[in-house]
Amino acid sequence: MAVNRLSSPSAFRSVFSTGRSYAQGAVVLYVAKRTTGSGPARAGLVVSRKVGGAVARNRAKRLLREALRLEGKELPEGLDLVVVARPSVAGASYGQIAGDIRDLLNAAGLRGGDGG
Repeated sequence: MAVNRLSSPSAFRSVFSTGRSYAQGAVVLYVAKRTTGSGPARAGLVVSRKVGGAVARNRAKRLLREALRLEGKELPEGLDLVVVARPSVAGASYGQIAGDIRDLLNAAGLRGGDGG
């Protein structure tokens, strides 16, 4: 898998404080360059209780993780991403979520554009 997990609270904090944010549909993406600037891209997910109960949140996390895995194949090294789910993610299909992730990565200039 090209994207590692972002796990420590301090890593999340640094992405929120130094990163740029991009919003699209049911998803907000924060992107920050790591100070070390090397190593594979890392991504973290934030799915709050506003999304719904545990079942809805876990479903949202699975869909976001899978969309990021497929859409983020060619992410440049040394980046940290945080994907924040908006409450509308609960009713979204996989296609909508994957489309939102694709649009966000394009907007952030992180995908080798496929005609878009």
